[in-house]
Amino acid sequence: MYLVMRFLNHFSSAEQGTLQFTALDFSGDNVIVAGKVLYLRNIRDFVETIISEVKEVIRSDLFFGLDVFDINWLPGVVHEEPPNRNVGYTCFHDPSNSFRQHRFDLLQAVLIHPSLRGRFHFVSKEGKIVWKAC
Repeated sequence: MYLVMRFLNHFSSAEQGTLQFTALDFSGDNVIVAGKVLYLRNIRDFVETIISEVKEVIRSDLFFGLDVFDINWLPGVVHEEPPNRNVGYTCFHDPSNSFRQHRFDLLQAVLIHPSLRGRFHFVSKEGKIVWKAC
């Protein structure tokens, strides 16, 4: 989603620099994206479609198709300033990431959900969790 929002944020910051788009004419109300004409009036539908597709991918791939997580969120502004260049920093460390609150829910589901239990780990004789190498 970060990459999608980063791209879409360019629409709102066009005054900061010249962006190269292909369009049908010079009216400023259309742009050609992936071979399709996108009119300014359709950008909202375009963004809402992307958001729903990303939510489905997150639900199926990241959350293993489980409905135990609330992903009814709306993306906010993506901030790149100041960039965090610390070793080991990921988007899941960013306090503005709404998925950060679900990291323990996902871990719990991986450990105890019937369809996932034992898929990524096993319990040693000492009762400790041992993660399988992928």
